[in-house]
Amino acid sequence: MDTHFPGNKLYTNDINNSSHNQQPSDEDWNMAKKIVTEERVRWAVSLYAPYKSPDIDGIFPALLQKGLDILIETLVKIFRACIGYGYIPVQLRTSRVVFVPKPGRTNCTLVKSFRPISLMSFLLKTVEQLVDRHIRDDTPNRYPLHAYQAGKSTDSALHILVGRIEKALNNKEYTLGVFLDTEGAFRAFNNSSPVSLLHVVHHHHHHRYFFKVA
Repeated sequence: MDTHFPGNKLYTNDINNSSHNQQPSDEDWNMAKKIVTEERVRWAVSLYAPYKSPDIDGIFPALLQKGLDILIETLVKIFRACIGYGYIPVQLRTSRVVFVPKPGRTNCTLVKSFRPISLMSFLLKTVEQLVDRHIRDDTPNRYPLHAYQAGKSTDSALHILVGRIEKALNNKEYTLGVFLDTEGAFRAFNNSSPVSLLHVVHHHHHHRYFFKVA
């Protein structure tokens, strides 16, 4: 835990003592209503395989899918409150972690021979899906991120890079490339301080989609 989740004891204390008293503004509520609608909640819940492994809350996707007509009104209120307040309840952000051996590793006595898989609450995943759809569908021109453009992927990014290099070679020009190889790049929350992450989020005006996580 100390290797894969540095500072986990501090985070545990934050979970036990966390509270949130900031009242959302009218703008926050309007944004929450735009992101969370009954139609979008139904769409998000339908994305899951019915019997995927649940979090410690034991809620399978099938439970949400089969009971959605009864739950939908309550779920909309909860999800809108999460976005309006910019706060995720402790019960939703508590995950069950399973450590799985990395493929091809012959020495399983090393901690880094394993990778953690976090089984999160499907309620939290639904909030994530709703925000993701809002970013993809409602703000493509405001935030033109490569990852959120249809038809673009890691392959297309590499294709653009190679194309620029080949163009420079054909024109007998030079190309300067700077590559950053960061260990644990896909575990940013584990290797970056919460303060630095918040600074970046606020700088890019994404603070309405950033929730308090421990």
